[in-house]
Amino acid sequence: MQQATHIYRNGTILTMDSRCSIVSCLAVSGETILAVGSEAEVAPFQGPETHIVDLGGRFMMPGFYDCHSHFMRAGMYNKYYLDVNSHPIGDVRTHSDIRRKVREALSGMPAGEWLLCAGYDDTAVAEERHFTLAELDAMAPDHPLFLRHISGHLALCNSKAFEAAGITDETLNPSGGVFRHDGNGRLTGLVEE
Repeated sequence: MQQATHIYRNGTILTMDSRCSIVSCLAVSGETILAVGSEAEVAPFQGPETHIVDLGGRFMMPGFYDCHSHFMRAGMYNKYYLDVNSHPIGDVRTHSDIRRKVREALSGMPAGEWLLCAGYDDTAVAEERHFTLAELDAMAPDHPLFLRHISGHLALCNSKAFEAAGITDETLNPSGGVFRHDGNGRLTGLVEE
């Protein structure tokens, strides 16, 4: 029987099994869990070199290391933004799906109120392109519309959003950001960073 490098005892340990069992002891060897359960169930894994850690009743659960996440943003999107995520995260597959969601969200909303959308992805819809400014304006003619890209590094804005923010065709790009223009110097609706 493999011996544990560490045994954690006297704790409230959430196992994350299908029943979300809570046990008092855990035996590990390096990064491998050898056993969970009572002290009697874990005791056979103790050897002369095993380090015993008394949790003193404290809580322990499996963890993970995530090098790049935005948990606060996810919560904010869920509360304040219309979900326009593409399949498989959401149910959007085409520009028409986004138009429908925007139309439904604007139904009954007073003119002039902002509609914020999150999860937009031009690469994951059938059209494989951004909306044009004319399409954005037609989608929300009486409301500032903001579609945040899934990358978090760009967005689409309609003319009402630009107007509300005081941005015109002549507005200079902010430091580190870009207001995209067409060949005639007109805003396209795409903003970066």
